[in-house]
Amino acid sequence: MFTDELAQAATKKKEFLAQIERIIPWSEWIGMIQPHYYKGERGNKPYDLELMLRIYLVQNLYNLSDMSTIQKPSGSFTSTNQTPGA
Repeated sequence: MFTDELAQAATKKKEFLAQIERIIPWSEWIGMIQPHYYKGERGNKPYDLELMLRIYLVQNLYNLSDMSTIQKPSGSFTSTNQTPGA
């Protein structure tokens, strides 16, 4: 019974991520933002732009604070399993 609930939750998550993939024009957004995005010429290496956009979207959808977002693993919100700064 418990495994059925977990499977259903995973399925709902996959459905949600699939809907986001269909709705959001990631390549268009990245194309518009990339020329203005921090290039890392000085200081810290920038985070991947697509990862930052996905995290920002989820943060706003679920009304999460910055600290709440940091505490969640990045792979749990995004369909890509990239790590920040990689």
